[in-house]
Amino acid sequence: MDLFGLTWTSNTGTSAVIKKGADKFVELNPEDWTSFTTLEDIVAAIDAASDMDRWEKVSAEASQSYDLTLGTIKDNKYYLIHVTEGEVSTDATVGTTIVIIGQYKE
Repeated sequence: MDLFGLTWTSNTGTSAVIKKGADKFVELNPEDWTSFTTLEDIVAAIDAASDMDRWEKVSAEASQSYDLTLGTIKDNKYYLIHVTEGEVSTDATVGTTIVIIGQYKE
């Protein structure tokens, strides 16, 4: 997550808490993942979107499929992130483990 300028150090009772460490962190429309065909498309969308400090849309309670698109700017580099799955497992010794799966474009 450091590549994108994001940190994940805690969860709420219901979701993973992803915090901004990037210059800009935004949520875009899910269809943007497939509709953007150039870097210029990504840059324009991220520049126009509202910045956020944290994001909490991946469940900490149950595994789920997702179609969520995020964008970041870190060190003048633009990233498009597609979150496709969250895998949640619970172990009596370790506690709850959450794995977030997806792809990215830069």
